[in-house]
Amino acid sequence: MRWCAGLALVGSCSTQAPAPSEVSQYTQALTTTVGWHAHGTKIYPPTSLHAVGGVLDAGETPFRIEAVSWYGFETRDGVAHGLWGNDVTNIVDLIADSGFNTIRIPFSNAMWADSSVVRSSKLSGCPECAGMTARQVLGYIVAEAAARGLKVILDNHRSTAGNSAEANGLWYTDGFPESLWIQHWQQIQQWVNSSHWADTVVAYELRNEPHAPDKGPSAGYLNGSTWGTGDGTTSANPNPFSPACVASSTCHDWRLAAERAGTLLLGQANVNGWPLPLLIVSGIGGYPVDGSTPTGGNIETTWWGGMLKGVNGNSTNWGAPIVFNLGWDASQGLGAPVNGQLVYTAHDYGPALYVQSWFNSSTCYTAGCGGSSLVQHWYDTWGFVTDSIDPAPSGAYPWDNTGAHPDYTGYSAAPLLVGEFGTGDAASDLTSTGSGSQGQWFSALVELIRDSSDGSADATGLEALGASINDLSWGYWALNGNDSYGLTDSGFTSVDTPAKLAALCSIQSSGCPTCGDGTCASTEDCASCAADCGACPFCGDSSCDPNEACGSCPADCGTCPTNDCGNGKCDPGETCNSCGDCAGAKGKPNVRFCCGDGVVDPAEGNGAICQGNY
Repeated sequence: MRWCAGLALVGSCSTQAPAPSEVSQYTQALTTTVGWHAHGTKIYPPTSLHAVGGVLDAGETPFRIEAVSWYGFETRDGVAHGLWGNDVTNIVDLIADSGFNTIRIPFSNAMWADSSVVRSSKLSGCPECAGMTARQVLGYIVAEAAARGLKVILDNHRSTAGNSAEANGLWYTDGFPESLWIQHWQQIQQWVNSSHWADTVVAYELRNEPHAPDKGPSAGYLNGSTWGTGDGTTSANPNPFSPACVASSTCHDWRLAAERAGTLLLGQANVNGWPLPLLIVSGIGGYPVDGSTPTGGNIETTWWGGMLKGVNGNSTNWGAPIVFNLGWDASQGLGAPVNGQLVYTAHDYGPALYVQSWFNSSTCYTAGCGGSSLVQHWYDTWGFVTDSIDPAPSGAYPWDNTGAHPDYTGYSAAPLLVGEFGTGDAASDLTSTGSGSQGQWFSALVELIRDSSDGSADATGLEALGASINDLSWGYWALNGNDSYGLTDSGFTSVDTPAKLAALCSIQSSGCPTCGDGTCASTEDCASCAADCGACPFCGDSSCDPNEACGSCPADCGTCPTNDCGNGKCDPGETCNSCGDCAGAKGKPNVRFCCGDGVVDPAEGNGAICQGNY
């Protein structure tokens, strides 16, 4: 019979049965439930193996991540934003109703380590959250997502509490060394599995936007996160645990750090019989150009987290693709190489954030349209991982250095998540024919995501070059109404830019809502679709609506009473300070009253005296 090293272990199948020791060492990952996993450029949900040997059900349906980031846990607030104005259940409903299938939740190591109760002012819109720690609120969100069939990405956004990526560009700080970073991830994996959320948590994003600082005394490529520099090792594909810097938490090669964290997480899952997790690995912020070296100083830069050129390398820099293993032990070494649990991610933004060199009067969309082709830039910096992973030296890369499996031949493509992109609310932020504009960039990236997965004829121009970008997953930044690129209003109660969501729905698997389908979607309202949302309120419809009053619509709300101080009645607009009609007997508390002062005196309690005008 065929023995498949499986979707988890080495990706090839063999007709030779493994040695009994090999079966016993890795059987837990192969015999029952398979968690989230990947084949080629596609991501698949958990499934069960239907035959001994790890053969997958041929009827598997791929899953494309279509996420929105809901941030706050990583900030100094220490909890998801918006809970000051709305409840978790309502916000999760809004995400689901807006067509997203995944919530990307950034968090910090500081938040994970904090066991204190979240400040009540940050939770005033969520009564159920009162008295919770941040970790408990996070669990509440994951549980509510699970109840609605939504998935979750847990994103280690930074070490300390704050905004954006960690300032030093690394995956550790003095207060949160690498060992603690990995320990927190192992605690999170245990928390997820003990809470039975392994099906809901689609992936662990090991770190957000590793990069090289571009300012201050620590600026420079080698002072931040690098890719493939080896941290003192000399092999193109070293054991990631071998650098001396690991013990002192002073490493800089992000590729090896990601392998260390991923390998230990996979080993932990295997030992405990948990499904192996999907692991998302970010690009960095720059890479040496062909002909230069890390010390040569000629570094091509892009958005933080947007550079994956180190996977393939170039003629003067070894390629360095991520290779995970099934655990590591100092005495026994690395476990078997693991395929099918890796997703690369890259972030991309437009000129409204910063005018990069490729945004100019010659910027165009398709490959081959000029020197500032957006598609060509995207393919060269990150899109190629979905098409051709062929690390330098081409055809001679030592894949088998990692692990004790000399027949390991690696992989030729992997899934890619465009993990962050976002834009403003103006029409020009969404679409424009102007070269180098924000609208051109946003509409082009949406088009690329759609072209990568809809099976239509090639529209990117890459096909003529013998290349392609395939099966892109994506994540919009951000849900938050307190963000300039946010989707909701400031109270997190509704989508306040339906046009932006309408652009995103064109790349959602659920598709765009249509007027007349019986559901008032987030992109519709009474003005645009009365068939689904009902007629808009208007003066004269016999209903005094919340936006109407006696002054603006007497037809519905009645004639406003005339203020006539001295008529013996405390009319609306009058108070005990402005009119004696509203002031009662002085002296004894049981008969004193003062309408309009905001205090319910004993004599006012039945409502007869002040008639609601307290």
